[in-house]
Amino acid sequence: DKININLLEGLIPYKNIHLINLGSSCIYPLNAPNPIKEEYVMTGELEKTNSPYAMAKLTAIELGNSINQQYGHKIVNLMPTNLYGPNDNFSDKDSHVIPGLMGRLHKAKIDNSKNFEVWGTGTPLREFLYVDDLADAISFVIENKIDDELINIGSNEEISIQSLVSILIKTIKFEGDISFNDE
Repeated sequence: DKININLLEGLIPYKNIHLINLGSSCIYPLNAPNPIKEEYVMTGELEKTNSPYAMAKLTAIELGNSINQQYGHKIVNLMPTNLYGPNDNFSDKDSHVIPGLMGRLHKAKIDNSKNFEVWGTGTPLREFLYVDDLADAISFVIENKIDDELINIGSNEEISIQSLVSILIKTIKFEGDISFNDE
C-alpha cells in the first residue's frame, strides 16, 4: 500500500520518531486457533475475500520491521479486532458487522418490516472493540513505552452473531421476526 510505503520511507531520516502502525486482525491465517496469538502471523493461508487488504497490512509490518532493524526506529504494529463506534459506516452494502446490522435493523424498524434477515447462520463468534478502547490501548502503549513489534488489541470477549443481533433488536426495539440466511 503506497501510503504505508511513503510514511515508512519518510520516517527514515528522523531517528527520534516512534511510530504506531495500526493494522487489522485479518492478517492472521484463516484457520488460526483461538485465541489468536501474535506468533500466528504468516503461518497459513489468508481468508480469500480479505487477502489483498491483509497483504497490504502484512507488507507494512514487514517494512516497519526492516526499517526498525536497519535504521533503529521504534515501530509498534497494533492489530485491533473488529472496531465499532460513532461515525462508523452504517451502509447496508459495505460496512462492518455492528454498524451494518444497526443500519439495516433501524431501516427495518422505520419501514415497519415484518421480517429482518441476517446473513449467515448467526453461529460464528466475533470479538469487537469500541474505538475509544482502542484509543486507550494506544495511549497505554505510548505512555508505557512498549516497543513490541506486534501486539493484538481486543476485548478478549467473543459473541455470536445471533447474540449480537438479539442485543441490537432490543436496543433498536425492532418488533418483527428474525430469520438467518445461511446461503
